[in-house]
Amino acid sequence: MIPGHPGSINRGFVDVMGTSFHIRWAGNGIPLLLIHQSPTSARVLEERLHAFSDRYLCIAPDIPGMGQSGTIAEPVPTIELLAKYFVGLLDRLGIDHVLLFGAHTGALICSQIALTHPERVAGVLLDGYPIYTAEESAQRLATYFPPLTLSWDGAHLLWLWYRYREQFLYWPWNTKSARTRATRGVPDPAHLHAGVAEMARTHDTYPRCYAAAFSYDAATALRNLETETHFLASDADSLTWKLSLWQPKSGRHHVHPVSGGEHAQIAEERRVLDDIAAAHPALAPMAQYPCAAASAMRSYAGSPQGHLVAIRRVPGRGTPVLVLPPIPAGADYVLAMPGVANTGRELLVIDPPGIGGVPAGPDGRMQGCVEAIVAALAAARIARLDVVAFGYSALLIPSLRRALGDAVGQVVAVDAPMSGQPHAFDATLCPSGSHLLRFWDRWRFERLFSPWSDRSSQAIRNGASENLDALAGFVLAALDALPVWPEIEAELKPWMGGGWSSALLPVDVLLFSEIDSATRAAPTGSASTVDLSQSGQSVFAWLREAGGR
Repeated sequence: MIPGHPGSINRGFVDVMGTSFHIRWAGNGIPLLLIHQSPTSARVLEERLHAFSDRYLCIAPDIPGMGQSGTIAEPVPTIELLAKYFVGLLDRLGIDHVLLFGAHTGALICSQIALTHPERVAGVLLDGYPIYTAEESAQRLATYFPPLTLSWDGAHLLWLWYRYREQFLYWPWNTKSARTRATRGVPDPAHLHAGVAEMARTHDTYPRCYAAAFSYDAATALRNLETETHFLASDADSLTWKLSLWQPKSGRHHVHPVSGGEHAQIAEERRVLDDIAAAHPALAPMAQYPCAAASAMRSYAGSPQGHLVAIRRVPGRGTPVLVLPPIPAGADYVLAMPGVANTGRELLVIDPPGIGGVPAGPDGRMQGCVEAIVAALAAARIARLDVVAFGYSALLIPSLRRALGDAVGQVVAVDAPMSGQPHAFDATLCPSGSHLLRFWDRWRFERLFSPWSDRSSQAIRNGASENLDALAGFVLAALDALPVWPEIEAELKPWMGGGWSSALLPVDVLLFSEIDSATRAAPTGSASTVDLSQSGQSVFAWLREAGGR
């Protein structure tokens, strides 16, 4: 856990029932569990964490399969199952009695927790409660989650943009009628991009738990719900009309009409929470977040300047291997590579600042990344390690070697940039999503030209090939970083053009998935060069055969 100053939003991971919850938390006091709506993350609850944390210990996990939380093993999750995971989280945190706040999918999970564990819930506050007829449920389960179809022109990125934006225009997003016209405005491009980036990174995991909302018998749950429950009826929420489909229990269920926008709604939520808390004096405040519950497999580390890196551990033996991802893609991209779980080595896979859902933090992100890594290794008492750096992360090798000195053993640079000084990327966010196509071309042309911004015949990378699945996976994993990529690229610029390779030693290795004209012509220093296309090996299969040291 990385605690910040009072009132700040802190982050951590907690292991529960075979997965890891990513958690935002703030404040101290009466425990308040907040569960977000689908399909993004608890990022959308950050204003509430700021607003409530002066009196409440606000704990906002990402639903499994969304945000930065891990997935769950069950192939067809239900709301009942998800509620068990959240109860398991409360158990791990040592919280016996709690207030619940839930939005949409989160509202259903909260109602199920209150149904199955009423003795642990003092009160429930719900923002949007989905009630579906059998016909509506069947229609949504059949049509709501069309697969993401990849395209060489990057059109699948625009599809994601419009898919997310559409849910602010219609509810459900894929049904266009006067009845389904949404009642709130379209957010600004920054909000839309953040949601699209989260959906892109979890496009193959979020639908499973999201679909659970459409198969849950929400109406029956309400008929059986005896816990004090408060329903917000916001004029900006397209689900508000669903509240007319049930009869609230007198004295148990309370409906609160809200208008005037989000700030007015948050103020009403705070009033309701305070009323519930006042009626339950036995609710025990917690002086601090229980950091002892932190995950053994995932963690954060921080730099003195306030940068965070996220670290995922793959167990193994021998000298640990620090794995730097091919920025701007992050650890998810690396952990999907063939053989990553079978190297036999302990892997420490990093998400740098601004990448993979990690907060961007202040300027100087790459230097902050190095300093946070140094702090993490010192805390873990790791005296020596090898380094595998993918893509542009190889440009951090000089800084890492200076910071860690003899603690760094062998360095393996995988498909690292060996030449070129490209023009800066234009990261201006566009309401139509066209910036996504600029980003797609930025990384597609990286494989075709050197530098990518020179599209002339003289810059062609002869011998280079493309793989749509690999390219799309990279870009989908990299969208989080798009808004700050120009600053990251500017910070790395002094090492572009192959200058970083001067930090390589004879023990080090330059590993390429294929060697084209650009890599063949570039200086490689004293390191040895391996072309994996000759053997067909994956990077981690090669690492396994190289063995521990």
